[in-house]
Amino acid sequence: MKKLFLIFLFVSVNLWAQFNRDNRDLILTAANRTFDKDIISKYLSSSNESDVKAALIALYHSNDSTFVDDIKKTDFSKYGREAAFALGGISNCRSSIDLLFRELQINANANSFREIIEAIGKTGNQSDFLKLIIMTEKYKPFAMKSAMGILNFQLRNFSLEGREALILLRIINESEDNNDIEEALFTLFRKTPTGITEAQFNYNQLLKSNDNEIVISTIKLIPKIEIKEKEKLLLSYLYNDDWRLRAEAAKGLCNLTDLSLESFKPILKLLLDKNPNVSRLTAISLRNIKTSPLGMGLLLNGINYYLKKDLTKNSKGELFISLCKLDKENAYNYLNEYADKVNENYVIRVLEEVKSSPEYNYNYLSKNISKENEKDVMNSAQAFLNLQKELTDSIKYRDKLFGLLGSKFPSIISIIADGLDSTYIDNFSNEIKAIILDQIKRYKNNSDYYESIASLGGLSSKFGKEFQEIVLKELSQSNVTSIKNYADSQMGIKTVKKENPLFEKLLKNNFLIKQFLVKTNKGEIKIELMPEIAPITVGSFTKLVNEKFFDNIIFHRVVPNFVIQTGDPSGTGWRGPGYDIISETSTFPYKEGMIGMASAGKDTEGSQWFIMHSYYPHLNGKYSLFGKVISGMDTVNNIDQDDKIISITPIR
Repeated sequence: MKKLFLIFLFVSVNLWAQFNRDNRDLILTAANRTFDKDIISKYLSSSNESDVKAALIALYHSNDSTFVDDIKKTDFSKYGREAAFALGGISNCRSSIDLLFRELQINANANSFREIIEAIGKTGNQSDFLKLIIMTEKYKPFAMKSAMGILNFQLRNFSLEGREALILLRIINESEDNNDIEEALFTLFRKTPTGITEAQFNYNQLLKSNDNEIVISTIKLIPKIEIKEKEKLLLSYLYNDDWRLRAEAAKGLCNLTDLSLESFKPILKLLLDKNPNVSRLTAISLRNIKTSPLGMGLLLNGINYYLKKDLTKNSKGELFISLCKLDKENAYNYLNEYADKVNENYVIRVLEEVKSSPEYNYNYLSKNISKENEKDVMNSAQAFLNLQKELTDSIKYRDKLFGLLGSKFPSIISIIADGLDSTYIDNFSNEIKAIILDQIKRYKNNSDYYESIASLGGLSSKFGKEFQEIVLKELSQSNVTSIKNYADSQMGIKTVKKENPLFEKLLKNNFLIKQFLVKTNKGEIKIELMPEIAPITVGSFTKLVNEKFFDNIIFHRVVPNFVIQTGDPSGTGWRGPGYDIISETSTFPYKEGMIGMASAGKDTEGSQWFIMHSYYPHLNGKYSLFGKVISGMDTVNNIDQDDKIISITPIR
């Protein structure tokens, strides 16, 4: 109940007005990326506050600097948050940045400080970062709302040599807003400077918080801070009721530089944890332990002991990889001992790195890359690709490698195109160019191949500008919007926007049914969709549910204490419904239980969706958030990779 309460509390307090069923023309002009100025103007000049806010949110994806003057005319005291959000989507525009700074200093309501600073972080340069930090150092209300702005600068690789860390520490120690503290902790963790001391970081107070997100983020930071008895502190959380704290404590312990041998036993015991995510993250984290020869011997014995226990297939597989990474000299012995005891995918992942017997690897992998199942081939493709230097002179290897580049599977095409060695590119240019041209002609009109096409486009550039132009001109004729946009952007051509009839169909019933029951092999999850935030995404999801598209699809990606992801009928993470939809970025943060749509880039969404285990602010404003879990987080937390959706049904 506590987790549900926190989710409901957040949504009820922070729900911004966006779209409703009467905004059809605004939704469609934004979805088609035409941003009809007459329609936008009508909404911006409306006496209805919800209409104005909806228009401002819609403008985020316009990236059209001519709208800055229209945004400037809005009343920032009333619409500051939405206006700032819109300006944050208009990149490389000095007038947008100047307007944000002006409103921050002169006219903005204090309620919009956070959104304005966040937008500056999305679009400003290094000088703007310095200006912002100086302002936050002088004025506490700015400082308390600056974490997301700093994070956005960091995500764009801007830094001020630790000066921003002092602002983040100030937020952590002085703010009374849990959201601000959570975001500051995450941002500090992402790029923690050395030398932060116990006196600067009041972890004892943070660990007493009734907000578990704050406690989790604090535990993540403990290994990076100069404090006494951090090992003892982390050990105390190995028995916490919240599985996320158990998992993060184990991970933190494994990353300590001076972990005592006495801690090995309680950490290893977590491999038998009732939660599969705790067990799996522990198995992964063990490979980070640095210890003495005596300690390594004890650790390897412990791992071998638990490999014989009844672990989940994913925990056992990750533990096997940890064993091979910690003792690389004996990796082939472990392969012979455990190859029939762990899932084959984990054996192959070891072969990606262990290559001292390339013929062994080649023979083992060859049987998989010839299979008809995409997932089997994909699992082996990277390990096979990694043998390029070892088998440069092998004709049989080269033939199979080029065969993979000419595969019918999108995942395989992309893996090989992205990793093909310069030796092959230089010596076999005609053969490779012929494969590239054949593949793009075959798949340029299939949205499932967007990432493959982009990889082939990148490979074509290595053969010179003339050949790359031939490839891009072919791709510019694609009837798949995302592929055509890719080609046009590479050629510097401004894409002519066309209306997509699919989007109008997707809007038909998406405001009528909001709740759905997701039945899995681990239990049920009740979700509520948010068409007012992402109407096209909700329409597409509803359409696919009605078509039984998600029935019997696995959760192909589970990252402990991050996300569970599903929606790909191939189970590889590379497929979708056969069409693209748009990105529908909103102001909602990716907290625990929120549901988002996976993407390979702007406007490449399809059917893959994910549910959050915990709050990860770096996702905010970058993926289409379209729903939330309203019951069944216990099921979400127990989903393991390859668990299955049985069915999804509407709740009418």
